[in-house]
Amino acid sequence: MIGKKFEDGSIHSLPQDYADMLGWEELTSIAKITDTGAITVIGEKNGLPEAVCFDESFRYWIPRKFDPDITSFIYINGKLGEDIQRLFNKITLIGKISNPDAREYGTAVYLCEYPKTSFNEFWTNRLKDLRDY
Repeated sequence: MIGKKFEDGSIHSLPQDYADMLGWEELTSIAKITDTGAITVIGEKNGLPEAVCFDESFRYWIPRKFDPDITSFIYINGKLGEDIQRLFNKITLIGKISNPDAREYGTAVYLCEYPKTSFNEFWTNRLKDLRDY
């Protein structure tokens, strides 16, 4: 099983380097209607805006404020966070990574619309939480 062990120690049908990339095209196609690496690397050819993410090196380039304030948002994650559920009035599951060999298999893409409060206010609080972490 050499080459088929992921960094978390789990065994899969493909090496992690390949499995990481398999869902990228599908993810950017679904999000077109952010694993942010896929959105950043291939999203532009599908007309997607640049990804924003709290993970890893993306934290260095996080905008402090959005102008104009956000009214709709593509949320990509394994599950819908409670903070996002509280923020938006309308949340629609628009797809999931369906390739079982993809590392991101099952990752969901949600369209979040009509925030209940200012997205910038939510964003500022999240950034504060990150600084305190």
